[in-house]
Amino acid sequence: MLEINVDCRVDAGRLSAPVRYGLAATLEVAATIRADIHAEIRQQLQVRLRTQNR
Repeated sequence: MLEINVDCRVDAGRLSAPVRYGLAATLEVAATIRADIHAEIRQQLQVRLRTQNR
């Protein structure tokens, strides 16, 4: 599990409207690690989306 916390309210100050944003992160793992991180993340996101849509 990897948790990335993002909090920019202190830096941004008061905003008059919501701001859309994106976040990109890269991971470097040893070549000997056999993990499809992309597929694992996609699966977890799909589970969360199905749960929210219920």
